[in-house]
Amino acid sequence: EVVQWVLPMALHMVFQSAPFDAQRLCHHQGWELVAERLGSSEPGRPAYAVVARQSPRKVALICIRGTDAENSPEEVFADLRVTPEPVVIPGLGTGSGFVHRGMWDASTFVQRELEIPIQDLSAAGYKIMVTGHSAGAGVGALLALRLRHRFAAEFVGFGTPTVCNLAMAQAAEAFCINVVNAYDAIPRISAASVQTLVEQVVTTFQSPECEEDYAEDMQYLRERLKNVWEPRVRQSDEPTDPTPATPKVAEQARAAEDVGGLFVPGAVMYTYHVEGTLDCRLVRCKFPGLLRLEAHHRMLEDHTAASYLDALRMVQARREASQRPDFHRVSWQPFREASAACPCCRNRYTWASTSHSRAQRFRDMTNCRGCGRVVCRRCASETRTYPRQGIVIPAPTCEECVWRRDAPVEVSVEELLAAVELGECQEAEQSAQNEDGCVQRVGAAED
Repeated sequence: EVVQWVLPMALHMVFQSAPFDAQRLCHHQGWELVAERLGSSEPGRPAYAVVARQSPRKVALICIRGTDAENSPEEVFADLRVTPEPVVIPGLGTGSGFVHRGMWDASTFVQRELEIPIQDLSAAGYKIMVTGHSAGAGVGALLALRLRHRFAAEFVGFGTPTVCNLAMAQAAEAFCINVVNAYDAIPRISAASVQTLVEQVVTTFQSPECEEDYAEDMQYLRERLKNVWEPRVRQSDEPTDPTPATPKVAEQARAAEDVGGLFVPGAVMYTYHVEGTLDCRLVRCKFPGLLRLEAHHRMLEDHTAASYLDALRMVQARREASQRPDFHRVSWQPFREASAACPCCRNRYTWASTSHSRAQRFRDMTNCRGCGRVVCRRCASETRTYPRQGIVIPAPTCEECVWRRDAPVEVSVEELLAAVELGECQEAEQSAQNEDGCVQRVGAAED
């Protein structure tokens, strides 16, 4: 619940440049703008806003703007100053520790700027909380660590990077919550995870399987160039080649528990994929999934504000759907169990691609969210929502599920017609009332 009402402030409001727009968005969510520095962000001097609300409880929220690489590219250099710096944070219970130097300097600036407003709000009975996204979450987490002993500050972050050593990260579990998306690379970046990823990439490219796939891809490319890039069409014959083996799973990244290693501070609300939708669980900062950096096509997209908003909506929708008696769960087919041909078009999965190599085969596969089968991506070009499964964002659906007669619908035809009829009646009634009002006003004007 706390994450939900903090999210609009951290991912949307604080990125406004004009105070009027920030205040307008605050009013939409029941907040009031108290203090701000939203005009610009500079290295070591991030933009921020302080908002407050009195219901359901008195809370003052410090929002730190994350890195705006498009409008303020110089901020990236501050984020890259990852040299661990020894610091002492009173009242934390760990004595001294190591923190991200660039973000520690930025948290020092924010603390000095907001010293008096924070004291006044705390004296008035407001609970002090800090939030942010990306680099703003890193700065906010360190600010919460510094304010904890004086104001019992708490922190909620989205895509928080690694900013402190293991002892500090574990000490912050009592008052820091971080939401991390399934493939978001930023919270997983560390010296150990990057080195492991590089080793995995080099090993993969040097493997005989990769060399074979590359040679096959180039052969298919040359053949298609000879045909002047002739468009691909489905064929009537089915491939009979056996299902290729599953790609090797990457090894776990080595644990970064040395003194210089940095971690995400506090507990982590970790989202993960389950049969076409998302769920989450609370894990600690040493969770293996946070120590491993995967080369995934969503590793940067999952770090965006929109992805975090969609992920939390999907988690909430799945949780709510699983509690309903009509909860529908499909049988999810793994890629390794896929047939030699797409079950929808009876063609090889790569029929629309230039290459037909084993690697390309996996790239052209996807699961239909309606039936769970593995189909080719062209057959799953349509998208649908499945609220009974907790899928509230349009997702790939195969042609059979789109057009089959017994496809589940959330609203019956009778209910739909009744709703349309009710809407038309209400519209007609409202129109009649408006006409009566106009007649009365005209009559009064003539009198």
